[in-house]
Amino acid sequence: IDTLITVKNTQTGRTEFLVRDQPNNSQQWGDLPLQDAVLGSIAAPTFFPPHAAQHRGREHVWVDGGVGVAGNPCYQAAVEALFYSGDRFLPGETRMLSFGTGRLPHAIDARKANILDWGLWVLEEMLEDSSDWQTYITWREYGQAGRIDFRRYQLDLTPAVMRELGVRIPPGVDLGSMGMDAVWAVELLEQIGRAFADRIDFDAPGGLDLRSTSP
Repeated sequence: IDTLITVKNTQTGRTEFLVRDQPNNSQQWGDLPLQDAVLGSIAAPTFFPPHAAQHRGREHVWVDGGVGVAGNPCYQAAVEALFYSGDRFLPGETRMLSFGTGRLPHAIDARKANILDWGLWVLEEMLEDSSDWQTYITWREYGQAGRIDFRRYQLDLTPAVMRELGVRIPPGVDLGSMGMDAVWAVELLEQIGRAFADRIDFDAPGGLDLRSTSP
């Protein structure tokens, strides 16, 4: 099975793409244990410790591949598939299904925000924007050109979209406060996921992207 797993190297600052060895790629990671790849990829800073792995006589220290522009690695996956897979994925005969985890509204009171407020807001916006741009450039370069049948599935986590899906938001719940450690939101997120899945027509081109014009 061809896989692409992203990690961020804390020693070099580079995003590294852990893939199986192919005739056309660097053949650098094919013998890396899957466990190391997964532990490195999920090591979200402040939530989980960095993962150190010994590989071919060198130590690598990795954190979550989403630190940077590869949180949504659909573009990198397209490049890997068409250029480095040994022609197993052919232009015009390949379909990509890209699933997002929901876009959160990141409101800020610009007139009252302090330096910490701005720092957190800028970080959240950069990560969100990079994900959307990955989607756009993949569609623009590969989907629109017919090289890949590219289908993106994503939604805004806003009250307007929840009403469209028929999902009831409990009183007092702020969707914008659902961070990666929001254990309290697991049941709500499952309801949203199931309601969104019910709306998907996998025969429809382009996928499904539910957006709202209001928070």
